[in-house]
Amino acid sequence: MTQLMSARPHMTPYRQHSTEELAYVNGRWRPMSEAALPLDDWGVLQGVMLVERLRTYGGSIFQFDRHMGRLRDSVEAVGISWSQWCDFDIRSVCEQAVAAALERSQSPDIGVVILATPGRVGEKRPTQIIHTTELPWKKLASWYTQGQDLITATIRNVPGECWPVHIKTRSRLHYYLADQQAAKLGPNAGAVMLGLNGQVTETSFANVFMVDRDRRIIAPERDEVLPGISLEIALEAARQLGISISFEEISKSRFDTATEILLTGTNGGIWGARSLDGRTLNLHSETSVLAQLRAAWCEIVGMDYVQQAVSLGH
Repeated sequence: MTQLMSARPHMTPYRQHSTEELAYVNGRWRPMSEAALPLDDWGVLQGVMLVERLRTYGGSIFQFDRHMGRLRDSVEAVGISWSQWCDFDIRSVCEQAVAAALERSQSPDIGVVILATPGRVGEKRPTQIIHTTELPWKKLASWYTQGQDLITATIRNVPGECWPVHIKTRSRLHYYLADQQAAKLGPNAGAVMLGLNGQVTETSFANVFMVDRDRRIIAPERDEVLPGISLEIALEAARQLGISISFEEISKSRFDTATEILLTGTNGGIWGARSLDGRTLNLHSETSVLAQLRAAWCEIVGMDYVQQAVSLGH
């Protein structure tokens, strides 16, 4: 493995002959098996753990600046100073991790996970962790070729009165419980979560929006869901295609009338639902909104991301 240089003077370099994948933890590269949080870290004690997920397309990190903007918003929302947390060259560290992971992996693209906590009790240094992860090619191939089966979970989403919805956090017990319900349909199924008023919000893995009979996109109101970067890219593409977009509080009964249900997320880009609560949805039409947005996404990322996943996931 080619030795990668330090991003700041006191940071140890990515070791050349490591036999184990490394993670960046508070200025040092450590084996993944040692990249653990102390039991008195706020991320363990109270689940105060923020997360940002990125991925590469063609080996390059996609939309890095947007992801960092969202991470900064999350970090500052819990009272951590961004300048204190991000006291290193984060782009360089992410690129080092990606380069090393791609050299070790048989996959042409990789995921990146960034974690932040307020640190250990009684200390004033926040925790920084960056590591790479394999993309779920088999699952992505299934979503792209077959579509994702969705159910409406009985578990409700956390409202903004509990914590701001723009914070991307690992405090996800509600997601886990909802996914347990969806798992009864199969390993690639997903759960749509409603808000306390019965409005559609998101799934545990993706933003979600519907297409109505007039081929309009109806998306949940922005203050009800995580500000998804992939969602914004998809909606920007839709506007360029002349597709009408409306942000509304979507009732479950209205969601049930959707002709298409589309999902967006970092790992998968954009894909469609095959069914909702057992009702079959339009998925494979060449004139569908999904087909248009999928083609636009391929152009944006500069590659056929669907074919890539299909070839690697089968």
